[in-house]
Amino acid sequence: LCVSPLFQLAAAECLGTTADVSVYERNRDLICDGLRQLGYRFPEPQGAFYLLLKAPEGDGRAFSRRCMAEDVLVVPGEEFFCPGYVRLAYCVPEERLRRSLPAFRRIAESYGILP
Repeated sequence: LCVSPLFQLAAAECLGTTADVSVYERNRDLICDGLRQLGYRFPEPQGAFYLLLKAPEGDGRAFSRRCMAEDVLVVPGEEFFCPGYVRLAYCVPEERLRRSLPAFRRIAESYGILP
């Protein structure tokens, strides 16, 4: 298997560059602060681009379906060997995270976890 010459040239142009991780840090802080204020529980992400949110009823698949009813896409934690959680990606535009918080509020209200 050989990498295409075009890809090799593109990769060579990227040597020595780094990503601006502050964008992900801001997104992480935004979604974590918002979810925490709504009563959700989760381990604080230390890296990557996602967090594992504890499903209020302990069933990641059921919680995922409830989120989908609010047009919020999460992945059941069972798919990542984390039953009872869902995986939420925050490597999306900040505005999308902000738009998700009212939906997460409605979901929290439906579970009675809103402080």
